[in-house]
Amino acid sequence: MSSGLKSNSPIIISAFHQALFYQFLLVLLLGSIGLAFWVQSRSRVLRLEIPSVPAKSEPLARRVIRLGFGLLWILDGFLQMQSSMPLGFTSQVVKPVASNSPAWISTFMGFFEGVWNYHPVTSATAIVWIQIGLGLWLIVSGDTKWSRYGGLTAFVWGLFVWGAGEGFGQLGSPGQSWLFGLPGAALFYSLAGILLFMPSSGWTGERLQRYLKRGLGGLFIAMSLLQGWPGRGFWQGGTPKTRSLGSLALMIHQMSQTPQPDFLSSLLRHIFAFDLAHGWMVNLVATLGLLMVGLLMFVNQGPLVKVGILLGITLCSVTWVLVQDLGFLGGTGTDPNSMVPQIIFLAALGLTGARWISPTQLVQDTEELPEIAHRQTGPAYRLRVAASIGACGVILIGVIPGAYGATHTSADSILTQALNGAPQPQVSPLPKFSLVNQNGQEVSNSSLIGKVVALTFLDDVCVSTCPLIAQEFKRADSLIGSISKKVVLVAINSNPRFISTNYLQAFDRQEGLSSLVNWEFLTGTSYGQLALVWRHLGALVELLPGGSMVDHSEIAYIVGPKGNVRYLVNTDPGQATGALNSSFSGELAGLLKEVART
Repeated sequence: MSSGLKSNSPIIISAFHQALFYQFLLVLLLGSIGLAFWVQSRSRVLRLEIPSVPAKSEPLARRVIRLGFGLLWILDGFLQMQSSMPLGFTSQVVKPVASNSPAWISTFMGFFEGVWNYHPVTSATAIVWIQIGLGLWLIVSGDTKWSRYGGLTAFVWGLFVWGAGEGFGQLGSPGQSWLFGLPGAALFYSLAGILLFMPSSGWTGERLQRYLKRGLGGLFIAMSLLQGWPGRGFWQGGTPKTRSLGSLALMIHQMSQTPQPDFLSSLLRHIFAFDLAHGWMVNLVATLGLLMVGLLMFVNQGPLVKVGILLGITLCSVTWVLVQDLGFLGGTGTDPNSMVPQIIFLAALGLTGARWISPTQLVQDTEELPEIAHRQTGPAYRLRVAASIGACGVILIGVIPGAYGATHTSADSILTQALNGAPQPQVSPLPKFSLVNQNGQEVSNSSLIGKVVALTFLDDVCVSTCPLIAQEFKRADSLIGSISKKVVLVAINSNPRFISTNYLQAFDRQEGLSSLVNWEFLTGTSYGQLALVWRHLGALVELLPGGSMVDHSEIAYIVGPKGNVRYLVNTDPGQATGALNSSFSGELAGLLKEVART
């Protein structure tokens, strides 16, 4: 379902940057409105002379998770601004994951991939603002109820990204490993969101700390067993001469080929050479390191846990640099991969005893409810509310067009323009011709005066591109609505071997065109008559060796009611993809509407 266009298409990139610019102006407008709201609220509070009450301290561990993942969401949003994202995200990120996943995961990802391919610019910009807005929401909301709502939104969006973008962390894919990103970065984003959604009482006592430590400990133990499982290619290094590489050596080699600073690629090449010679030792260290971190955290014994946390942060950091290559290099990296989210969780757990709320503190807070009520009318609280609402507005800048694209199956016309170029305006009379239609009735250029005409050339026995172009004309007719009464769709036969009306009728039946009252498929009574029309209309027709294949011009004329050519359009459907074909029908319908109105 890909468009067949390269990710560096200048037309798509230009449209992407232009959309981001105008949406950024809208973000600035929302920020200005929010600031004005805060200034007005602050002035009102000062006039009422409400006393300032010190804010309740947010648990330090919660703050680390909130700010850490807020910054990660913003970073991910900026990574989505890379020029290659509109056309490269599905082909270079989604499709490789889907092709290596079980059928049910591949089907789920296929729907998301189809929406993106039909609306690449809209989808790419939507992801940008959803993730930047979500990150801003977590950062500016502080320890308020708005922070909890932001956490819930992060939980839902994280699950969506985990499934649609990461194939559920590739849990069902062979050859996956914790070193490569298992169980998926977005799963940790989602887990952080549900933790932030918890009420303050959820951060009291030892329960949450214990659950998080044992949960992460269990994950590390499970990943250790997977890493050390025989027969998965991790215990061998490789021999470059025979091109037999172990799983880890192959991963590091691929990462070293990614566009990046020289010092990083040089470092990866050295690690690659070391793993080739000592693959068994490298995997033993990775397996035992994961197992040790998991056991130290799972037992939940004070000093041992801290050792496990430090060891875990070290292991994650080394893996992030030496195996995952920072995760976001290469032009289509959408996040820093799974190590950084785990480092944030480990750092938060390392703050055990540092401002986790105690039951006693919770009782004291409930006794200060009158003061809290005063604080919720203060300038700081109002500022956080205004900023949170503004962040929600940023998310909506992405959600609204993204939802529109997901519910519309007609692809953006920008795809056709990227392949064929923009329609060329013309000011010239349509050349004279006189032919017969599929029913044997005479049709000439003069008989089309008063109608808007879309005229192209089709091979009546073609089984490749011509049926696609015919379907695009048919779909365009359905898109223009009542204007179709003023429009005639005309195709001129471009096959000199099969000029009988019987072939035209067979083509129409095959493509479902017989029911269109404004469809005219024209041919000549002789080859000479057709050749003369082709020459007058500037169409090139060439017989190819090997049967009935014909090479002909893939162009269409858009003609106004007075018989003047208004636009010349390239109808090349490119690689046989539904997205590209649908985009041409949308462009054709738009041109017909424009000419009909003028």
